[in-house]
Amino acid sequence: HEKYSQNKTEYIIPTNDCHTDSLHAPEEREKAQHINNDDLTKWILRLQYLWNGPLYDLAHDLRFEKDLSDTNLSSARKNLKKLYKLQTILKMRFSQVSILQRAFLFC
Repeated sequence: HEKYSQNKTEYIIPTNDCHTDSLHAPEEREKAQHINNDDLTKWILRLQYLWNGPLYDLAHDLRFEKDLSDTNLSSARKNLKKLYKLQTILKMRFSQVSILQRAFLFC
């Protein structure tokens, strides 16, 4: 695999592992469609939190600035803002669902 930067072509050694490998999702579409909303929301939040660090590093680490174009850095920063916004929305939704579930259990 090749990684292209602004200045030169770098070769990296591909690996079969990823920081999101700990997340397990159904491989088949039919099974995925049967995931309830709460579990799906939790899964999405976990996925987002796993991407926080790498995306933050890409957007703000000075080591990347010399290798990435301004367009790529700007895109990474915009995507990081979108990630934080979506996390906030999902956390609010998830906390509302949890509150409603607890209220239902104690009624």
